[in-house]
Amino acid sequence: MPAERIKHFRKLKGFTQENFSIETGLSQSQISKYENGSHIPSAQILKIFAQALNVEAFEFLYKNQLELDEAINRYLERGKKQL
Repeated sequence: MPAERIKHFRKLKGFTQENFSIETGLSQSQISKYENGSHIPSAQILKIFAQALNVEAFEFLYKNQLELDEAINRYLERGKKQL
């Protein structure tokens, strides 16, 4: 899912992979690998992408705040069951 979201936000901002690589300091081939899903970006790379695209890093993982809230609630429910 991060691959699709990275590409979505890059295109939304009007960046080509080449422009985006300059903006992030990563190579165009690295950008391509993250976007096609052959490489999974680390938290640090997601932070770099988020800064370059002016979005929050969680937006690469979740489509919206509701989806994030649901994931948090599931996590909290699992914790309660373990108690």
